[in-house]
Amino acid sequence: MIRGNGSRAGYVLGHGNVIPGSDWVYVGLKRAVRNVDYTIDYASGALFFSEPVRPCDSIKVDYRYSESGKGSRTVAGLGGLPFSFGSGFQTNFTYSYRAADAGAPGLPDILTYGMNMTARLGFSSTISGLLYMSAPQFAERKSLYGLSGQTPTAQQSNKLVKKDHLVVQDADFALGKTVRLNLGFQDVGEDFAGFPTLRETQAVKDDVLSMLEKEKGIKRSAASLKIPTNGSAGLQLTMSSISDKADSISSMVLGYESAMFKFNMLSRDVGAHFARFKDLRESDRNQLAAEAGIKRTQYDMSFVTGSNGSSDKLWSNIRFARLESGTGDLTYQSADIDLGSLKLHADARESDPGFDRMAALSEEERTRMALAARRQFEPGDQGSQVSAADKAQVANETGLDRRNLGLEWSGPSGKAWLRLSSVNAETGGLVRKDITFEGKGYSLYFAAHNIDKGFNRFAQMQQIEKMRYGNESGMSRHEARGTFKLSFGELGLSHAKVTDQQGAGLIRSSLQFSNPRLSLRANFQSIDPEFNRIMDLSDADRAVLAKDRGFTRHDYALKFQATKELLLDTYLYDSTNQTAGQTRSQKRHAITYTPKYGPKITALSDDYSYISEAGTIAGYQHRRITLDNKLSVLNGLLFKGLHDVNDQITEDNRFVRTEIVQTRLESDQNARTSYTIDTLRKDFGEGGRFEDTWGISLKTSVAPNFKLTGGYARTSREANNGETNGKVGFDWNIRNDLTVSFSMVNRDGGPQGSQQSRQFAAKGLLAKRLLAFEDVKVESGVSETQLKGNQIACDNGLKINARFLGGTAAFDNSDKLNPKNGIYYTSRIVQYQSDPNPAKTFHFSFFRQNLVTPSGTPAKKRNLALDIKMPNNAVLTLTSYYGKDAQNGAVSPIGGTVLKLTRAFAPGMTFTADFTSDLNEITAKQARTFGLGISGTLSNSAQFEIYTGWCRVLDKGLLDHDRIFRIKYDHKIDGNRYISLTAQKKSIVDKSAINPFEGNTTAQLDFKTVFN
Repeated sequence: MIRGNGSRAGYVLGHGNVIPGSDWVYVGLKRAVRNVDYTIDYASGALFFSEPVRPCDSIKVDYRYSESGKGSRTVAGLGGLPFSFGSGFQTNFTYSYRAADAGAPGLPDILTYGMNMTARLGFSSTISGLLYMSAPQFAERKSLYGLSGQTPTAQQSNKLVKKDHLVVQDADFALGKTVRLNLGFQDVGEDFAGFPTLRETQAVKDDVLSMLEKEKGIKRSAASLKIPTNGSAGLQLTMSSISDKADSISSMVLGYESAMFKFNMLSRDVGAHFARFKDLRESDRNQLAAEAGIKRTQYDMSFVTGSNGSSDKLWSNIRFARLESGTGDLTYQSADIDLGSLKLHADARESDPGFDRMAALSEEERTRMALAARRQFEPGDQGSQVSAADKAQVANETGLDRRNLGLEWSGPSGKAWLRLSSVNAETGGLVRKDITFEGKGYSLYFAAHNIDKGFNRFAQMQQIEKMRYGNESGMSRHEARGTFKLSFGELGLSHAKVTDQQGAGLIRSSLQFSNPRLSLRANFQSIDPEFNRIMDLSDADRAVLAKDRGFTRHDYALKFQATKELLLDTYLYDSTNQTAGQTRSQKRHAITYTPKYGPKITALSDDYSYISEAGTIAGYQHRRITLDNKLSVLNGLLFKGLHDVNDQITEDNRFVRTEIVQTRLESDQNARTSYTIDTLRKDFGEGGRFEDTWGISLKTSVAPNFKLTGGYARTSREANNGETNGKVGFDWNIRNDLTVSFSMVNRDGGPQGSQQSRQFAAKGLLAKRLLAFEDVKVESGVSETQLKGNQIACDNGLKINARFLGGTAAFDNSDKLNPKNGIYYTSRIVQYQSDPNPAKTFHFSFFRQNLVTPSGTPAKKRNLALDIKMPNNAVLTLTSYYGKDAQNGAVSPIGGTVLKLTRAFAPGMTFTADFTSDLNEITAKQARTFGLGISGTLSNSAQFEIYTGWCRVLDKGLLDHDRIFRIKYDHKIDGNRYISLTAQKKSIVDKSAINPFEGNTTAQLDFKTVFN
């Protein structure tokens, strides 16, 4: 039903895509004749009458329509009427009436009208613009069938959509021959609703419309002036403003560029309440968001300071930036001066105590600040070596002021670096100075730093500074190092001194020399007894230094390769504590003689003593000699010997000796018959404890591929606590692919008592074909152990697998003894898996296990899986299982069946429909579930899944219905950060049996990031 409007046109039905010929039209009580009294556009649903329809008359239309045409639609108007006046003026008018979606009641029709225009002024100036209006139109129509095409009153419709505008103006003026002025203005009304019409009529390019639609409710204005001076030089001034309904962003950029000089100035004020950063088109919108409430003033000047001998220019830079916030200001200055062989780097950062907006620093500024911290210790580092964690750490340096100055010189004879740096906080600061020289055949390094006692900001500094400064507040450190490549070797020197505020500290010096035959190291160290800050040092070996507190020590290490066969190794150590009257010393000498032919000999002499004025605290004397010689008798008999004597010195100056004598005689192990004779004697000194062992082992081939093995050993101990051990067995290679072995070991006597054990193993191909089976392989083992007549271990197993019907069949039988309760727990497994080739149409696997758990309870487990490839990228999967592993080897009587259909409908997107039947015999609950889901990969490489289902639950005889769902989102941002969200509501049957306190609705959020 439509009310007349006094005109012939402007009548729109509630639906488009009208079935031709299905329309019946009445005006008042009179039926109108098609193509005589009226015409109809079936696609849009618009009516046109030959005579005006009075407002007091109503129009009744009866028609049928196709659902394929539902949605909003353009029903009348000019999609785009181009008009041009010569070649200097072009315009395009749009007047379009768009009917609302009949499926969205409450929305009015939209009338969009306006124009886009381009005008050329002269030969080099242009003006272009967009001016469009959109207004809601109350359609006086009503469905007599209660359909959704019915709209509410005009007053209600206007609450949803308001009249609004889109204005975009751009101007490019030539002022004279070279000066250009660019002006721009944009105002996209927050309620402008004409974008669908403009897209449909192609009045404006799609990318421009998308950008403007995103910036609804944002106003822009900009002005830019370009003034070329001479050649390629020029001056440019740009001013712009961006505002939303809460606040604005204003900026001014002034730039000048020539062949030898560049200058840029930026002044930007970002309103604290501006909220539309993510909708801006600017590429640095994230930086603008970080600067909310900040006023930035920035200068950047670059100039040529020379050339590198070719046409390449050497550029130098000076930068200044000030960030002003409501709580304080930050000032950052930096300079890079390049004079060829001489380079200067300088950075200075100062901030007010209340400034807490370090996150407003730009990516370039954070990189520069982190690099300046690294260059304190590694002068050659570049910006590429600054990690994301280093840049993130800058945000934690609130309240830290820094100054860094670096001077670098390079020439034909070498390189040199000079660095001065300071870090200051409210409670104190630190100062560091160092200089490095590198030349042909030498390097020198000198460094010193001093840290105030009240400085406590180490945790907020860069990681490399934490390693180098430790927790050395209130200390000063001086270091020097040098390396020299001499004609006869390489010499290294180092010295370090650390002092606290009381004057106590430590001194460390070292000398190193090495060449292909000689290696010498000499160390000197002195730690004051009053120095109690050792664990605060940055030295990696501070735990060792703590043990030397109060001692002055010297140690020397020498390695000398006298000949190719002879190596001498000597270590001398002496340490004295004058305050405590203690002395520690060590002398260690080692000789290694390894001739190409003849006996190989090693000898060691090691003496250590720890003596105080009251007597010996600790000490030892250690002597060891080994001999390894292959004799030219009996086909090469190998003889090995060892004699080791270790005398521990007690506090009452007594020696407690431990002596070991060991020999081994070994024949050629590749001979048909081989043997080994071993002797071992241990004398533990006090208490008469000793152990004396001799033994023989034998291996002989009695037939091809069949070897007998045996051995006998006898051990004597104090108090008649000796034992004898015997072993006999065989190794039989029945075929190259089938082996059998057996061994039996018997022990008589000993501390634990008599013990017997037996092992049998068979492994390999049993038959190439057996009935319907191919490549039948067996793997069997039996292992039993008895102690004092009681069985303490039993592990028997038999496993057979073979190819069967294109797949693999297996049988696995095992019996094991639980030594804790004496119960044998068994397992019988039958398993089959079809050909796993992904190209196969279907895959099938079956698993069944009957077992007795370690606690003695019988149990069953079953698994069945079948998947079938179907047309159109669909896969049908059937899975059935019973028995779920629980704690301590138990099996829970929980089972289920899943029938699932999956189909890939787009790249990276999958649709899933499944039916699940669950059974929990513990809780007497069962459920049947039907569900639908979608999963895939988003544009940011994140994985997602959305699943919902309907569940029929039978709980102890009571029937109930339930809804279940599952939502997953997993996004790996980078190597150090990820976020994973899982929320699900399970059926009560699927509730965990291990954790009885878990509810059937759970949510889990996992987030990882790097803080420090």
